[in-house]
Amino acid sequence: MDDTIAVFPMDIHKRFSVATPMNRDVEVLDKIRLEHAERAAMQALLAELPEGTDVVMEATFNWPWIADLVQEVGLTPHLADPRETGRLRKGKPKSDGRDAIFLGKLWLGGALFPEVYLAPPPVRRMRAVCRQRLLLVRMRTAQKNNIHGQLHRLGIDLSGRASDLFSPKGRRLLKQLPLPEHERTLLEHKLCVVDVLTALIDVLQDQIRQELGHDPRAKILMSIPGIGELLAYTLLAEIGEIARFPTRRALAAYAGVLPLDNQSGDKDFGKRARPSAACKSISSLHTADGLGPGSRDRRTHTGVDAQVYSPGHDNCPPGAEHATPAPANPPPKAHRGPQTGCLDRRQPFMDRAGMPYYSAKQGLLLCEVATLRYVAREARVPRQPLPQ
Repeated sequence: MDDTIAVFPMDIHKRFSVATPMNRDVEVLDKIRLEHAERAAMQALLAELPEGTDVVMEATFNWPWIADLVQEVGLTPHLADPRETGRLRKGKPKSDGRDAIFLGKLWLGGALFPEVYLAPPPVRRMRAVCRQRLLLVRMRTAQKNNIHGQLHRLGIDLSGRASDLFSPKGRRLLKQLPLPEHERTLLEHKLCVVDVLTALIDVLQDQIRQELGHDPRAKILMSIPGIGELLAYTLLAEIGEIARFPTRRALAAYAGVLPLDNQSGDKDFGKRARPSAACKSISSLHTADGLGPGSRDRRTHTGVDAQVYSPGHDNCPPGAEHATPAPANPPPKAHRGPQTGCLDRRQPFMDRAGMPYYSAKQGLLLCEVATLRYVAREARVPRQPLPQ
């Protein structure tokens, strides 16, 4: 029996992990329970493994600190997609030890291992900042809606006197309202929460703005019409290391905006796209910041009046030729192009006269595709290290 450890699979839980080191012959050498509370003992055990040993684990909610600990002792962590491993393990007996052994077998099987991207600490930090800001914006929006609901419950309508209740003018109107004492107390509490959340959001936005100044890729992204600081930061955080994508099509496929074939037998259902978590995060940013379907400008979902550029135009910014917005007054009725659901710019909606135009949703996705493709094309731009 070969006692050389070829892989160190771990089944991670909230308070402990179960590891089953295996050799090249797919034989289990031991079964170890690692308590997360005893981090020093856990680090000492991992340090006894040969340098460069592959440590495989599922990408559960608490994988980052374990992966960092594995890297600190000179080992190589790898992440597996929990959904894919669950699909492959369907119908098999389940226990902590069996789950770890199954991960080891998948790794030793080579192409069977559903490996996913292990984001380094700087990328994880960017994602945490982006998602924290998104959470605070949603909390502030919920609190503002609560204030509107309180006024409607009291039969007070200020829409004709102030377009924004939380502007200086709107605040003065709220302060002058003749409200009962308990209603006034509730309103003041809610306004205080809105002010606190706004201050926290401003702190995160200042941090985002400072970090973007150290990343030359941000300038490339913000040169595209409709891409500002927040959207550029979100794209950089969700994409991570651009060098891991060999081509721009690989990057678009990762985002889930690359049209996929949908054909069976003699039937061709056209193209379809499946937005990934990265694309959904970008769409969530638009919705939370009022740049989604409810924004003033529904033509491009960018909140600005983007211009229509044609390839080769003298004033055409880089990548803008892929992000053609919709015309100001689109026809009221339309049907899909030759390939239903296709998001490629060559397959827009068609009106009854056969003239193409782009819907608001297509404009958003096309803008994202153009951004992803342009970042992939400029991946060789030298990048300064971000502050730790």
